[in-house]
Amino acid sequence: MRTSITSPSVLTIQKNLRGQLQEIGVLRRGTSGLCIAAVNYLTAVLCGLALLVAQYFVGRGSYPFLPLPAYGVICLAALSSVWTMTRRNVVQPRWSCLVFVTALVGWIAIPLSMKSGLWLPGAVLRLVLAGWILYCLVVFVITGPEERLVLVSVLLVGAFAQAALGIFQSFFPDAHPYLGWISDLCPERMEGHAFRARGFYYNANHLAWGLNFAAAFALALGVWGRVGLWFRVLLLYSAAMFFGTEILTQSRGGLLGAAALVMVFLALSARGLLLGAWGRRGRMTGLIFSAVLVCLFAAWQAYESSDAAQYRALNAGNENYRAAVWKTAFRQWQTEPIAGAGVGTFTNFSRQFRFRPDALDDIFAHNDWVQALAETGLIGAGLWTCIGLLHLASGWRAFGVHIRKRLLAGTSPTSLRTALELGAMCSLSAFAVHSFFDFNMQIPANALLACVSLGILASPEQRTPLGGARVLGARLVSGAAIVSAVALGTLSWRSARAELSWIQADLALARRDSDVALKLADSGLSANPEHSGLMAAVGQAALVSGKQTSRPEQERKSLLERAAKMFSMASQREPADAWHMINLAHTFDNSGDFEKASPLHREAIAKAPFYTTPYEYYALHLELRGSREEALRFYDLALQLPDTTFASERREALLKTTK
Repeated sequence: MRTSITSPSVLTIQKNLRGQLQEIGVLRRGTSGLCIAAVNYLTAVLCGLALLVAQYFVGRGSYPFLPLPAYGVICLAALSSVWTMTRRNVVQPRWSCLVFVTALVGWIAIPLSMKSGLWLPGAVLRLVLAGWILYCLVVFVITGPEERLVLVSVLLVGAFAQAALGIFQSFFPDAHPYLGWISDLCPERMEGHAFRARGFYYNANHLAWGLNFAAAFALALGVWGRVGLWFRVLLLYSAAMFFGTEILTQSRGGLLGAAALVMVFLALSARGLLLGAWGRRGRMTGLIFSAVLVCLFAAWQAYESSDAAQYRALNAGNENYRAAVWKTAFRQWQTEPIAGAGVGTFTNFSRQFRFRPDALDDIFAHNDWVQALAETGLIGAGLWTCIGLLHLASGWRAFGVHIRKRLLAGTSPTSLRTALELGAMCSLSAFAVHSFFDFNMQIPANALLACVSLGILASPEQRTPLGGARVLGARLVSGAAIVSAVALGTLSWRSARAELSWIQADLALARRDSDVALKLADSGLSANPEHSGLMAAVGQAALVSGKQTSRPEQERKSLLERAAKMFSMASQREPADAWHMINLAHTFDNSGDFEKASPLHREAIAKAPFYTTPYEYYALHLELRGSREEALRFYDLALQLPDTTFASERREALLKTTK
């Protein structure tokens, strides 16, 4: 007997198939729906490539030019999705999540936009805009589980390559891979951390952040994802590899983040089982614990094979550096406890408020939470905390809802949507813990990974039809993201030439080629006349050239005047920067204008009291003025601090001439 085409079983299959096709966009609006789905998949691929480009170029993130290629790809992804924003069905996000994220972006971006011509505020502003755009793309465009799987898959492939390279580096620390033109442009980036897995990153601690992201999604998809057998095996193998490489990074903050990841995974998996998956799918219990045990076994094997990892773990309690930097950040917070001192101000405050002598700058607080408190105040830190809690709460609710729906329908509790939400919650938990010990949110490549996890948790539900104030709100936010993409593209394009010239000028100075450095810095300064870093580079190149006795006297005088002008302009734009004052004072010393130099030297010492450099140059200033006893006293002060440059030699020479 032939089955009727209208039989209930066939109708049910047709209905389920139609629902699945609608979910991925095939039946949204006929041919238009196919085009929208294609655009969404393209956007997912572009966003994934943007993050891989960021990881390739900005593992260290020391120069503002390096993130610009990734920002360009993000702008391209946003502009390619403009048509998708006009569709009839739009995603309704968790508005509480979106409101707090928007408030934080405004709290940071609006003050920065008023001084975006300066290099550091401009760099931070571009990062904030890029994170906001990526977040909105995941919330409003890359919404289907298949689309998000494409995005995560691209990132997992990149993480697999990073892990493989990291394993190689941990056993062959001197075998640095050649990374194309970036190896020539930023040779210091190749130094890395000996015997530590670091991938394309400069710092192994930053690779650990990316590995936690990849491990969270690989583990969640491998256990709770509705995928084929071999894909599941590959995912769980990758998760074990990521955890093993995490050990080889020797990042203690990263390992604590990984521990938080595993605990959150087990807690949420237990919740899934208690919701009914235990009774219907007893094999889930075995799969969960088998996956976790395999990952832990891989991590243990990596630990056993690495003497360096064992040594670093055993000496974890002997490090006092981070605690000292945190104290500095708390002192900065006390200056502006409510509103904060401003994003990007920690470096200058740390020079003045630090508790210990050190030759190197504390660029970051090595604690994203403490630095957020110091720079954005209680308001900013409160927004950060609310954002994390609201997104985790959104994921918690959606995880339970989707499992219940599938169990009520009589199907397996596993699904792509459930697994992606689980992976986002696990990765966000790892990030929250790791941020207590490092500054990964200051690294563009890693900050953008956090935006992906937040975006997945902010829009866990299906699309809703057109109509109502909420749909209008979604359209407005989407439009704001497009406008932000145009602004980011414009800012990046305008700053590209100046930022690239800055890197090239610094490299020329490192080669002691001051003439080439001066030309390059002048070229960049013509593109951005407000760039204080380029002003300092022009001043440094002119100072080095002006000190060369082989040049004619008139040329030397002209170069020193140029150097003084540039250092003065840089100091006016960044008055808290002690190094601009030191260079300006030293320029006046070389010009014989000691009266102008003396107060600048003393002010530099007040701004950086625990650094050797201001004491050395003030002692040299006193020596040039003929105040030998005072010069000896300040050389002695400089020698009490670490990493002097010339204090010992000049002191000995001065003692000989005095005798």
